[in-house]
This record gives sequence, structure tokens and C-alpha cells, in this order.
Amino acid sequence: MMTEEFAEIIESTQEETIEIISASQNIQDLLDKAQLLVRHGVKAVWTVEPFGNTIFITTKDGENRSHNLEVESENIKVDFRQIFATS
Repeated sequence: MMTEEFAEIIESTQEETIEIISASQNIQDLLDKAQLLVRHGVKAVWTVEPFGNTIFITTKDGENRSHNLEVESENIKVDFRQIFATS
């Protein structure tokens, strides 16, 4: 888990963060980290959960969840339909 001290170091240094959860990580830990990052100045945190094709976007306005869609925030656009597509 990220500490408050680490969050203070990154304050005002990042506009947006994208995290991709691995099988060994806990989604709630990453969502808590996203909230901490936003509290310390990161405008948006995307937490990508590839096993459920889900993207959580955390901003100062709260958390939104998208499933297998095109997502855009802070001038970054990603079409997760293409990323999550199976061959």
C-alpha cells in the first residue's frame, strides 16, 4: 500500500496515472491508492482490471466504472474494446 509520504512526493508531478491489476494484487488496494493519488493532486487514475474487462476511473468527483468501452479523460483516449478483444 502506498504511504502518505510517497503520495506527497508525487504531488503535482503527474496529471494521470494508469495502473493495471495483476492476478496477485487486490483491486481494493489499488482503488484506495487511486483515491490517495487524487487527494494529492493527480487529476485522474485509471485502474484497469483486465480479467473482467473493467476500467475504474478515479477523479476528484469520485469513481466511475466502465466495461469494455472507449474511455477518455485528461485528453487521453483509449479504446478498451480493441485492447480487451480476443483473437
